Amino acid sequence: MSNSVKFIAYADIHHDILGAKCVTLEDTLEVEKAIFRRAKEGGFDFILFAGDRMLRREPQDKVKVMADLVVYEGSHKGGVPYYALVGNHDQSDTAKTWHTLESLKIFDNVVVMDECKTYQFKNLVRLHALPADSKLDLSKYDIDPNYFNIFTFHDTVRGAIYNEGSNLSAESGLDSDSFDIPGFDLICAGDIHKKQLFNLKNTQGGYLGSVVQRTLADANVLKGWMEFNVIRRNINAPWSIDVTFVPTKNLFTRIKFGVDKNTEFKDLIFDEKDIINQFVEVKLVGNKSNVDRVADDPEWNKFQKKLKPRRVEILRSYETEQSQVVVDLSTSTGILDDLSLYLGSNFASLGNIKEERVADVVRRLKRQEGPIQ
Repeated sequence: MSNSVKFIAYADIHHDILGAKCVTLEDTLEVEKAIFRRAKEGGFDFILFAGDRMLRREPQDKVKVMADLVVYEGSHKGGVPYYALVGNHDQSDTAKTWHTLESLKIFDNVVVMDECKTYQFKNLVRLHALPADSKLDLSKYDIDPNYFNIFTFHDTVRGAIYNEGSNLSAESGLDSDSFDIPGFDLICAGDIHKKQLFNLKNTQGGYLGSVVQRTLADANVLKGWMEFNVIRRNINAPWSIDVTFVPTKNLFTRIKFGVDKNTEFKDLIFDEKDIINQFVEVKLVGNKSNVDRVADDPEWNKFQKKLKPRRVEILRSYETEQSQVVVDLSTSTGILDDLSLYLGSNFASLGNIKEERVADVVRRLKRQEGPIQ
């Protein structure tokens, strides 16, 4: 039995005509083709996909045919073996027993993992699969320490962080303790798009993350696939796992500029690699008059024609100038005096209450004139 294996793993590619504000079918197809090219040229043994090939559960015919064609050209008849796990977006809305990966089963070198069981790659690797919406039952897996054992699933893990730039975590889902066992050498999970490691004691791994940027929340965050080179020096030694992250191109970029009275459009410095063929959000921050002046500059039109972004959105963030007035309460003789001084400053915020009405109430209270209405 060989003591080394190389494979590529990725997840959540979500093929669709327009998967978000600027994610096109051409984008995702290009990435998947690049993965198959890399696998072939780099001599990788197989490719593991951890679920959600489609965005829609009932994809358009064009999307389905073109996505399947990538796998056919990359794996069929002597190509790179492809192991595809069923994700929740791959399942039909009308029947959980049918999924959009069914058509891949007719291709050579393709294994569709749609059952909770162990799948095997030669005498090297055992993949223990947990498709979306399945109940984890470790007794269904044939774990063998002579093989490299991968547990791959498509589901939410309790405590996992949902999105980039957010601390929002999953309150329900799989408990990581349920699959944190010495028998698994590696965990490769799909479903949550943020790449992250699980807090494990007996094994290692985590979410692969989406292979492409999906929304503006992913702006400026590298997405891509993982390359694993696994070696065991002898039968009694532990597996050594070398991991390489391969980024895909940016589709979303966010840029922020502070502007003042001296700022001109020419002072905004852009890196062309962050603009060309991308959705670009530019946030201008400062005094309203300065922000509006820069945002309305006609040079933006020339900028778009030159660098050709897919789309540019200019956000105007106005900073309110704070008053320098100091409220001196040293002469106050009580609460009513405090209120009077506060209302006379520039710090008072009365909402929908008219200042004159409040001031009148204060005066009447001071004179103790009858009940206040």
